[in-house]
Amino acid sequence: MSESIHKVELPFVAGFNADDQPVFESLEVELLSADNDEVRLLRSPLLTRNLAAGDKLKVVNAAGAEYELLERSGNLSIRVLSRENVEPLEQQLTPTIEKLGGALDLHSDEGWKDFPTRLRTSGGRTPEPAAVVLSSRCCPNRCPFFP
Repeated sequence: MSESIHKVELPFVAGFNADDQPVFESLEVELLSADNDEVRLLRSPLLTRNLAAGDKLKVVNAAGAEYELLERSGNLSIRVLSRENVEPLEQQLTPTIEKLGGALDLHSDEGWKDFPTRLRTSGGRTPEPAAVVLSSRCCPNRCPFFP
């Protein structure tokens, strides 16, 4: 008999809008403890920084999106946000990431259009809504993304 994975979505602070109010990204997590205070990210986030698929977190205050990092998964999260179509780059990166045991976590042609401009402005330009997020276990001695 296999153990069932209990999943929920929790809010994470992705940044702040022009009024300095937090903007949340909803992320799917696996519940790891009976009292639901330990979770593991099932996919890498699109905009929430410093997290990757598999990271283990302690829930401090779910309603306020407060978490404590307990353990890094060792995964590298690669986010591609572009004004151009990201599909050609996705097709190029995904096989390399899969060879490392990784996966495509997200592809969205409208992945970040609902986030405030302040969060998605880069170099004075607001990119078109296209995004790809991949994650993989990756270390400098075997990762093609490190020189």
